[in-house]
Amino acid sequence: MKEGKILIPVATEEQIKAWKEKWQLFKVEVEYEGHEYSFIAKKIDRDTRCKVETYADKQMKKAREIILNTLLTGKAEVREHDDLFFLVTDELFELIPSYPKATVTKL
Repeated sequence: MKEGKILIPVATEEQIKAWKEKWQLFKVEVEYEGHEYSFIAKKIDRDTRCKVETYADKQMKKAREIILNTLLTGKAEVREHDDLFFLVTDELFELIPSYPKATVTKL
């Protein structure tokens, strides 16, 4: 593991504007080895959520790889650093919305 700050690509204002036209965006910030890192992620869509839930119980690494695809900046850099991979994907899991349970009644 090399020492020092990892260079995360920075999105331009034009990129961010174009992304905002397609998705709801989130800024994900983590501290790793004494440095602050900032990433942009898109809202987790239905297909991604279903794929993550399919693998979450038995193949967590696969679930983390799937949710990592919501990152729009820094995906390759996160994959190269195990600790950063876990930090960022933990935060991305927090973006999965939770919904109240429905009430089912037999008629």
